[in-house]
Amino acid sequence: MKRLKILSFAAILAFLASPVVFAQDAGSDWGKLNQESLKLSQELKFDAAIVVAKQAVEVAERQVGQNHPDVATSLNNLALLYRTQGQYAQAEPLYQRALVIQE
Repeated sequence: MKRLKILSFAAILAFLASPVVFAQDAGSDWGKLNQESLKLSQELKFDAAIVVAKQAVEVAERQVGQNHPDVATSLNNLALLYRTQGQYAQAEPLYQRALVIQE
């Protein structure tokens, strides 16, 4: 169980670090929210990270539209946070939507 949590945390770091590269597309507010969510997850404050990750999804949708790759990145980040918390029912539709956008 501990190993699973460590692997999940490592996955969060990998996925949440990547949106910084795309921040120019969705805007600096989006990039700042992703950075804040990453920081909170590194501090193991997952509930707060989820709140901020939801805001990142909303900002990305507003800035670049609902079917932009940045939205998919944000959805994936949020889903990963939910998965880390064991909230699989909340994570699955987000992963599915992110996949549809990426396809």
